[in-house]
Amino acid sequence: MQHSNTKPRSYTHLSAEKRGIIQAMHQEGHKQKEIADAVGVNQ
Repeated sequence: MQHSNTKPRSYTHLSAEKRGIIQAMHQEGHKQKEIADAVGVNQ
């Protein structure tokens, strides 16, 4: 199975719910670390 790199890097390892949270927070202008903390990436 080959993986294509045509898509921009995304949060495919996270659930769709968390991706939605991340996208919403990006649009609100939150910092990367705040977003990571919010979805529990750094735990």
